[in-house]
Amino acid sequence: MRQVPFPSIRVEATSKNLMEWRGGAPIVIRPVGGPIKNAKNVVISHVTMMVHYMGLDHVSPTILSIVSQLIKILLSAVEVLDELVRDSISSPMWCVKSNLCVSYKPS
Repeated sequence: MRQVPFPSIRVEATSKNLMEWRGGAPIVIRPVGGPIKNAKNVVISHVTMMVHYMGLDHVSPTILSIVSQLIKILLSAVEVLDELVRDSISSPMWCVKSNLCVSYKPS
């Protein structure tokens, strides 16, 4: 098997240049939005909701109830992710974005 060497010399040179930058090394910017689990929950709940209502060939009260619950789960996951990112004066994403706007608050 052929291995492609990683250009470590360039990475080391770039790192050295950054560390010697005027004013010292740059600050480390932490990721926003909390743990990656929050983003995964949004994606999983969105896919689950889409699978349930895009594949429907008939609608019954039971299916409406399931889809309603899946929408609430999605919006709750979006809220958990969004509340760690937005500032205190911004409205929640599920309320501002037209494709997420609904008449009830996620729990």
